[in-house]
Amino acid sequence: MRMNSRDEKAGVAAGQFAAVVLLLVAVWLVYLRVTFHSLTRFMAVIDTCPLTFCDFANHYLPMGRHVFDRTGPVPGFLYTPFFALLVALVAQLSDTGAVIAWGVAQVGLTILLLVVPRRLVRRPGLAAAALYVFLFLSAFPVLHNFKWGQISVLVTLCVLGSLALWQRGHAVVAGFLLAFATSIKFYPAWFALALLLRRDWRALSAYAVFCALFLVAVPAVALGPHATLQFYLDVLAQLRVRADGMLNDVNSQSLEGLLTRLCYSAGSPWPTSLSLFEPVRWGVLAVALPSVWLSLRRAKGGEMRAFLILFCALPFVTPTS
Repeated sequence: MRMNSRDEKAGVAAGQFAAVVLLLVAVWLVYLRVTFHSLTRFMAVIDTCPLTFCDFANHYLPMGRHVFDRTGPVPGFLYTPFFALLVALVAQLSDTGAVIAWGVAQVGLTILLLVVPRRLVRRPGLAAAALYVFLFLSAFPVLHNFKWGQISVLVTLCVLGSLALWQRGHAVVAGFLLAFATSIKFYPAWFALALLLRRDWRALSAYAVFCALFLVAVPAVALGPHATLQFYLDVLAQLRVRADGMLNDVNSQSLEGLLTRLCYSAGSPWPTSLSLFEPVRWGVLAVALPSVWLSLRRAKGGEMRAFLILFCALPFVTPTS
């Protein structure tokens, strides 16, 4: 069967994009090899912890191996019991096998995160596609996520996947993906505001039902209701104890974290910075929420703009680490 011209153009564009990706990946790998010489040195240089997949090795893997002990979260595990149950699947492997499996998952998820945004916008020209791929591969958050073995790529991918499906009218699956992200780290609930402001009750109901399933029902069945409740209380207690330390951590990407570090750095001229944060936070909210609502009133394409606004406002709203 002969392809029509539109299919041929799509195939050529996809092929060109794949060629650009492979070429820039090769160039970037050569650069990383010349700069860091080995994976071990990359892991040691890119941040403070010298271990490969430091968060995975120190927090996720021990949590996965002890989740059914019903002793609560291990120190430093600041996630949900649902995520602990997911990690338990990988924790059945040996230490080496678990690290390899986690690495394969990280690479696969990063590739998906590279590709999915291209499906959300009009197909760019070759030069724009090359610039996008270069910026993505050289983005420090992507390298940082890989170094720590974090789940930021997974969470972001779920949010963007939810947007892509929501744009196409798949409300239930969009609600499912956003609930899945929220059931790993709580802050993706922020993006449910778009569903609420659009008054998409079908997507919002699916989101609520799946959140209840992942955050309450599944852990309660697997661990028991009391152990599930205690798990959440222990995570909240850890967050309270670690709050100041997380804001002072150089890796904190929130505005509040930045201002905290400026306030308490030696000889800082910003002694009143934190007193200005709450007005800034509420000012951003006062601009962001009406902007999201206005974007969603557009007949077509408003979902993309709404999610972009919510992404940009996130560092002002919550002290992300």
